[in-house]
Amino acid sequence: MKKKIVLAGGGTGGHVFPVLSVAQALIDQNQDLELSYIGQIGGSEKKYVSEARLKSGRTQIKIPFYGITADKLRRYFSWRIFALPFAILTGTSQAYRHLKVIKPDIVFCKGGYVTVPVAFAARLLGIPVILHETDASMGLANRLVSPLATRVAFSFPSPEFLRRDRRGSKFTYTGQPISQKFFKAGYGRKHSHPNLLIFGGSQGAKKINDLIREILPDLLERYHVTHVTGARDYGRMKAASNHRCYEPVGFSTDIDALFRQADLIISRAGGSIFEIAATGKPVVLIPIPNAANNHQAINAEIFAERGAAIVLDETKTSSQDLLKVIVELMRNSKKRAELAGNIKRLAEPRAAENVARLILKELK
Repeated sequence: MKKKIVLAGGGTGGHVFPVLSVAQALIDQNQDLELSYIGQIGGSEKKYVSEARLKSGRTQIKIPFYGITADKLRRYFSWRIFALPFAILTGTSQAYRHLKVIKPDIVFCKGGYVTVPVAFAARLLGIPVILHETDASMGLANRLVSPLATRVAFSFPSPEFLRRDRRGSKFTYTGQPISQKFFKAGYGRKHSHPNLLIFGGSQGAKKINDLIREILPDLLERYHVTHVTGARDYGRMKAASNHRCYEPVGFSTDIDALFRQADLIISRAGGSIFEIAATGKPVVLIPIPNAANNHQAINAEIFAERGAAIVLDETKTSSQDLLKVIVELMRNSKKRAELAGNIKRLAEPRAAENVARLILKELK
């Protein structure tokens, strides 16, 4: 009889894409599996899962998607805080019904608020839960799920939360699961000018977009600028310049190709930093200052300590400050090569395989 695994994670592509990488690794290691995905009703994860190109040999694998109600776990005051217990209760009830139908042998949670009701429902049904944490500082959703998990895997070699937790035996370093396409050699499409990539994550970063907009004419005098703006800010940024060296895109499913063609990347410091690490590209990190548990700043600090990134504080960085850093790095190929070499060492090519092996081990 086939073993059944439920995958859960959502909110942004940063939660979903690693799950899909684990799904492919599971298929590669054991083809006698049935995979299902539980995500938020109306969330972006349904689109990502339906478009995933997973394969078993030459056969394309489609993962069925089950939706539940989920709401963000807010750390600031909002009237929606009062509705949160009801959202979690509703989501848990829906997840419970889905799990009763699917009858999985194990549940894998990657993070994001949608995983909380899934983990609660799994615990009620006595289904083991494997959890994976991307960041060096564990997010609120994963902190709620962690006590319910049989095993907890993590991406950073020595994360902050592991040093505080005395139940270290259930914690395992695996690295951050990412698609193998990021590890493939190649240089991508070349331009007549050095290529600067602005990448604010799967949803874009308005503050970074604002900084770039102010210095765009100066940048375009020197570089080809590829700009992943996020869908919501695409129209505004596209209208900022019709220069032939400016290439704004709302979102790209071929972000690995954009990374490979870049001479320098400007990025947030979420899970995408491991994708940048896999391609071995020099990066300037601008962490979100109000990110949950300050996790992006902690991620960036670890990369900076390893000599793997330049880090700028968004609250203290003007557009001219950013321009100065970009110009200095573009002029200094030795420094860029040093950053590229150091960041490459932080990538774990076998991470998805490691997580898949951990899940399969718990199935036995």
